[in-house]
Amino acid sequence: MVKYDELEAPVVIKTDQQQAWWVGGVETMLFSSVLTAATSSVMQAELDSCRELLQLEPENKWCLLTLLLLMQALEPKRHHEEITLTFGKLAAIDPYRQSYYNDLLSRFRIEHTLSEVLQSFSDTSYSLDLSNKGLTRLYHTEHMLLFRTVSLSTNRLTSLQGIGQLKCIWRLELDGNQLEGLPGELAELVELRELSLRNNHIAEVSALECLRGSQLEVLNVEGNPVCELADTATRLVDMLPNLRELDSKLTKNHLSS
Repeated sequence: MVKYDELEAPVVIKTDQQQAWWVGGVETMLFSSVLTAATSSVMQAELDSCRELLQLEPENKWCLLTLLLLMQALEPKRHHEEITLTFGKLAAIDPYRQSYYNDLLSRFRIEHTLSEVLQSFSDTSYSLDLSNKGLTRLYHTEHMLLFRTVSLSTNRLTSLQGIGQLKCIWRLELDGNQLEGLPGELAELVELRELSLRNNHIAEVSALECLRGSQLEVLNVEGNPVCELADTATRLVDMLPNLRELDSKLTKNHLSS
């Protein structure tokens, strides 16, 4: 029996499984609080007041930010498109805080995607697609614990803080970000077998040192400055004893020789 606050449900683990998911009811409360009718009424009145004020002062950043937070607190799924547009307006009006707004937007998009995935989750799917969402920072990695495949490609990540939470991950896609190296916590991902780092900003093999001695079998670093170094392939093979596939543009025959 699994309990989550006021919810409980039986969970059956099949003989061929080592883990099971229970998501019934949880996806609706992961990133929001349970509001009383009175609280919801007050917040809705505040939301309406913000909309009225914005008609008079459409570039009032504090009003926009308040509007944004109220929509997220009340009904983030219902207001999804408006929330995204409001983030864009804030970044344009207040460019000095653009990084802050980008991080907030990243959190909102991760929350939205996780809620959608958990709502339609089945025991045949352990994949999470967070690619091409303009992410500048990772949030809620503690809720990604059991995913086996995660794509974070085509974002704007410069850091992978929190990635060590993905304890069951088997394949990780990080293509097309702005990474200059990998954090030490990546070494905690003992199940990781495939890692794709194409088109980042990795310039030295030492930036991948946290992978040394791991069980990694497939690695792709195509499109990184490190590929221009003459000894990159040799050093990576020495670093990763189980490696069986390396970026073909880096070396075609090294692993078979």
